[in-house]
Amino acid sequence: MQKQADSSKKINRTDKSYCVSSITNDDNHILIWDFDAIEEHFVLRSLSQIQNFHELGDIYLLKSRHGYNAFCLDKLFLNEAYNILFYTRWNDFNHVRIGYKSESWCLRMNKDKEIIKRLIPTENYLERNQSNAHYLFFKKFFNYDDLMITYPDNFNNCDIQLESYKQAVI
Repeated sequence: MQKQADSSKKINRTDKSYCVSSITNDDNHILIWDFDAIEEHFVLRSLSQIQNFHELGDIYLLKSRHGYNAFCLDKLFLNEAYNILFYTRWNDFNHVRIGYKSESWCLRMNKDKEIIKRLIPTENYLERNQSNAHYLFFKKFFNYDDLMITYPDNFNNCDIQLESYKQAVI
């Protein structure tokens, strides 16, 4: 005789997730990188090289159970952001390609993500406007004291774009 499953103990096989879009209020983009299954020192070396070559501001490295992500609050045109992301070694090409086609890169926000490092730029970085809306969101979400914004844009009370979806939990 088979036992019936207790209906009061349902297993939730999906989890609600959300992503932060790279797009800013003036249709520019912050940079969002995705490094899956890459060792930390390779990620840091790659980000440091791209930061120096493109004269980027602070880059923040995130660690999660799937690997590493990074973001930079500098605001760039779509094609400029694409070129930087495309030529960053070890960056997930599918993330770059899909983001370019949809005209927005996304950073999945999970509870297990945390900022572990801040890459300070060299003295030759360009003084680009930075997304104040993204800064305020990340500051609150990560509760990270070293999150800095040097050249904030004028969008003080603007929202960022979020996308929510259900994801299978394994």
